[in-house]
Amino acid sequence: MSLVLATPPRPFTHRAGLLLLVLLLAGMTGAGASPAQELPGVLVQQGERYLAMGKYKAALARYAKVLQCCPDTAEAAEAHNDSGVALSRLGREAEAETHYLAALEINRYPLALYNLARLYGRRSHDEQYSTAQRTVARKRAQGLYAEFARWLESDAPKPPSVDYQREALLEDVRRALSAPVDTP
Repeated sequence: MSLVLATPPRPFTHRAGLLLLVLLLAGMTGAGASPAQELPGVLVQQGERYLAMGKYKAALARYAKVLQCCPDTAEAAEAHNDSGVALSRLGREAEAETHYLAALEINRYPLALYNLARLYGRRSHDEQYSTAQRTVARKRAQGLYAEFARWLESDAPKPPSVDYQREALLEDVRRALSAPVDTP
């Protein structure tokens, strides 16, 4: 099973409706929004849509705008996590790791726990790394999986994509945590 969690697309809300109205009115008057004026939440939503369509470079461009304008915000944590997902899908694991770590640094973004644990889990089986490096990767993965499991089982609000996949995620986490730590 290949579960990778990007932040789910957000439902259409009253706030989004107001934003759409403002953007439509701006378009009617000939005014255009410069990149600096774009709201970070809208950019994250656009990035999520591109990510879901497999347009990773377009998604990364949207996330980069969020990271440039709002580096230490909740939106930036989402953008870092989702950038990590896009980069991982492009085979750029080292860059993905950097983004997952940045998301965790901002606000311990829970989906980054899972995605980084999966990255370390893959690394723990990769023969290009030494036995010692693979063992360290396995231990890191298990620590992150354990923290993600605690969040998953907590009463903290979860995005719909997590609620929908909760049992599959728990099974994936249990399987990862049951693997021996000392053997990659």
